[in-house]
Amino acid sequence: MKATTLMAPVLENRLLSRLGSVFWRCSGHPTASNVFSDGHFEKRIVNTACLILKASEDACGSEIAALEANLKATDSKVVIRQIDWVSQDDFIAKVGDNKFKIIYVGAHADGKGFGDNNKGVWHDWQTLALSICISDCMVPEGVLFMGCCRGGMKTIALQIFKVCNRIDYIVGPNQKAKGGDLVAAFTAFVRDLKNGAAPIEATERATGATGDQYTCHDRQELDVELTLSEQLDRIEGWAKSLTEILARSTITIAEWPREAKQTPNPVTQAAPK
Repeated sequence: MKATTLMAPVLENRLLSRLGSVFWRCSGHPTASNVFSDGHFEKRIVNTACLILKASEDACGSEIAALEANLKATDSKVVIRQIDWVSQDDFIAKVGDNKFKIIYVGAHADGKGFGDNNKGVWHDWQTLALSICISDCMVPEGVLFMGCCRGGMKTIALQIFKVCNRIDYIVGPNQKAKGGDLVAAFTAFVRDLKNGAAPIEATERATGATGDQYTCHDRQELDVELTLSEQLDRIEGWAKSLTEILARSTITIAEWPREAKQTPNPVTQAAPK
């Protein structure tokens, strides 16, 4: 299914989610980050709801068990859910009505997409972003933590932000990263976040925990670039449509009427008297 056919329900979900979040805050109840894994508010407040999304067996390996153990040690009340990435429809079905403060993506990756190299399965970043947006599974101020090589590149963040505005922060390493280092960085990030640090501050702690460079991309800081990129996409779309229209309307010389080919020579053919 093309993304354009899904925009109406996506926009509706975004609007309802935003309005619900504003109403909840204004009514004096806990913020949207205090959500249980079933997507409903309850009496007890959960500080962090985390989804671990596995898109590669070897990239995740023992890493997932270590992530869960460290998260529980950091916050005994944390809600952790784990999903194997199969497809967009499968992701939406498995997530259901659940809401998450953090989504950890464990996979092989590059500037164009993510997946499992050993299985030859690859998905573009737009598919991941659209899946998150349609499922509406992230709370306001949510973080997409890229547990994959070069997941912190701006080119990846722009691709995701352009498709889904339900993601406010994207964090990841700027270079290749080993599983053990990703676990250490993510643990430091979550611990600092729980202690009240802003995502960009928690990202600095992740960098310090491993020595690798981690970057935090804030949607608001990239608003101008996102707007320009969207405008360029529209211009390219118009140019492509115009080219196709001209291609369909062009008549070749072979298709011209015979009379049209016999153009008078203004030098050798005198004008009629």
